[in-house]
Amino acid sequence: MGVKGPSWLSFLQHYDVVRGIAIDYMHGVLLGVQKLLLKLWFNPSFSGNAYSISHLAEALDERLQHITPTLEISRLPRSVTEHLKYWKANELRAFLFFYGAMVLRGILPDVYYKHFVLFSEAIFTLCLTNVTQSQIAHAERLLMHFVLRLENCMVSDIELRIFIPFFTWPRMLGTLVLCGPIQLFLSRVSMVKC
Repeated sequence: MGVKGPSWLSFLQHYDVVRGIAIDYMHGVLLGVQKLLLKLWFNPSFSGNAYSISHLAEALDERLQHITPTLEISRLPRSVTEHLKYWKANELRAFLFFYGAMVLRGILPDVYYKHFVLFSEAIFTLCLTNVTQSQIAHAERLLMHFVLRLENCMVSDIELRIFIPFFTWPRMLGTLVLCGPIQLFLSRVSMVKC
């Protein structure tokens, strides 16, 4: 399926839709999965669920205000309560890689915190400049564990059971598929002799 229905590419005889469409990191990981996790944790409409920490959003905002970002981070952290829906990919990246684990510790219940750290470590590993086959395999295991645990950890009510499969699973699994092109690239690079 395409964004607005079946893609015309799916009608081509020798075209593999799964392997022929690139999953981009910004939309699949940052604006997709990472933003969804933040929404599930902080949106008041999910406040009845065990994973919701919307009542602790101000405590998280307080921690965010005390962060002095390094030069690698181009934007100062903004409030979760007031600005989350306006966060840019750069802000989501900084949260995922640099300060999310630090500010969520002790606020997000332990089971959900560990779940987030799986995702953070896997994506951080895949974004390294030099990545080995064993690091890719490790990241793939972490992502598989993350995706499989999502339903056990966070999908509890019927509304979310409907929401997650249609919106999130393609992005989650697309994130997992990121490991394949990296492995293929490394195998081709290792065959080239200098």
